[in-house]
Amino acid sequence: MMAPVPPVRILFIFGWLVVGGEETEVRLLARNLHPERYKIDVIACFHKPGMPSQTHEQLVAAGVNVDTTPYTLSFEDTVSYLANKIAGYDVLVSCQNVADIYPALERLHLHPPLIEHGGLVSEALAGPKHFTSRYVGVCRSIRDAAAEKMPGREDHAVEIPSMVDLTEFDPSQRERMRRDLGIDQNEILIGWVGRLDPKKNVEDFIEAAALVRAKNPEARFVIVGGPDAFLPDYAGELKSLAAKRGLSSVLAFLGDRQDIPALLSAFDIFVWLSRGEGMPHVIAEAGAAGLPVIATPDNGAAQQITNDISGLFVPYNDPPCVASALRKLIDDSTLRDSLGGALRQSVHDRYSAVAVVPQWEALIEEVILERRSAGPTGIFQSFLQEALSVPHIDYALKMADPTASGSISSHPLATILMRLKITSSSNGFRYGPFVTACDGISSSRARAITTGPALYRCCMRRDQHAPKSSGISCTTVGRTKSISGLRGLSSVSRSLLRLQRRLSLRRAMMCRFIARLTRSRFSHGPEAMLLISTPSLAVAASN
Repeated sequence: MMAPVPPVRILFIFGWLVVGGEETEVRLLARNLHPERYKIDVIACFHKPGMPSQTHEQLVAAGVNVDTTPYTLSFEDTVSYLANKIAGYDVLVSCQNVADIYPALERLHLHPPLIEHGGLVSEALAGPKHFTSRYVGVCRSIRDAAAEKMPGREDHAVEIPSMVDLTEFDPSQRERMRRDLGIDQNEILIGWVGRLDPKKNVEDFIEAAALVRAKNPEARFVIVGGPDAFLPDYAGELKSLAAKRGLSSVLAFLGDRQDIPALLSAFDIFVWLSRGEGMPHVIAEAGAAGLPVIATPDNGAAQQITNDISGLFVPYNDPPCVASALRKLIDDSTLRDSLGGALRQSVHDRYSAVAVVPQWEALIEEVILERRSAGPTGIFQSFLQEALSVPHIDYALKMADPTASGSISSHPLATILMRLKITSSSNGFRYGPFVTACDGISSSRARAITTGPALYRCCMRRDQHAPKSSGISCTTVGRTKSISGLRGLSSVSRSLLRLQRRLSLRRAMMCRFIARLTRSRFSHGPEAMLLISTPSLAVAASN
């Protein structure tokens, strides 16, 4: 009976977690990818007071492990932490042009394939791309911008649109939600949804609302979304503007909400007036709710909407034109139904989870296949990149297993090393060799402490930093080490430690021979002990 194939481990790396399209995309991927085939984790690198916890809570509720350890780390320590963590994954997906990822990859001799995901043209144009296996733009303009930064491999910039899960949208919630909002049956509810960010031009929506209200007293308005943590004053300015225009009794600010599909079911018209966006996820959500949309022809919105068929386009920064389009829809319910129905069909065909998730699956499998076909991978290949000669490895294996024959990569010893990755750490020391994660021990629990040929030690603990003293006694005996405090060395371990003594320091400086120590309990309890030396390495894994 064959052992079950472990799922593909995917790490999404965010600069920060707010309420946005990319965060929603990850949540929907976690819900819709096959759980036995794919496992998604998320790490966020920065947090600012005022940032909402909504996305974090929704991801956790969807079964996603969200690592926020970098919130308390400096940039340099975050880079080190990322370098340790990402080695244990099969695929990386970097979002928001997170600045920490490339420095972390620079410290790895061998790393998982990197997919960058961009929601803005500015993100696609920023940063290097030499480690990027694929760049995913949510719309055509973003994909094209990324292709310009990837000369000779423009086809590695691809377009995968933001998705919506149509099963979340239930029109039967309309009456209840309108009742909760205090909207009468004969009133027209016009809404806007998003983070209160100046580039979204929410003030134009308020100005248009004031113009409409003067001639259409049946119109009511809502703004759904919380302040942008980087520009919190903008929300206050919008509320002051609404009060100044006499809209306090007909325009409600609802803040961040987790029930967006239910709220949209209560709307009659949706408005979106941004400039410089990517592909507005909320337009697809409005379409899923069957709403007519008035929007500016901005990047992805121009792909989502066909003017006069599935929505109405208006010029940028033109509230009177927006008001005119609103009156047109207020007066014509048939037109509202026609535009909303056409947009919903477009969302079903192009932006639903059923249409988009297979594109992600194909991309993930593609980059994994490319990595495998590129040649040998794993710890042995990493050693070879460090100028370790094949005869030396052969000699080490034969010392550990006198019956060994055939290629190195096919030797059973290789199977215990597949989870090991090599990187560098400067966590208080000068860039020394580092090894993480053996047999399921999370690489994020490790910290390397090594300089030169001396043997140091550290704990792979469940907290973010390992102490510099682990309680293991290490003494120097000539050019080798004697280690006390460990029990249960396997024959492989003893053979490789003997090999260390036989090789001269000069010959062994570029060789890192790994010994797997048997699982055993140490005096510090359920910790995994990591031992690093130059020229040899020893790894002890303990539950």
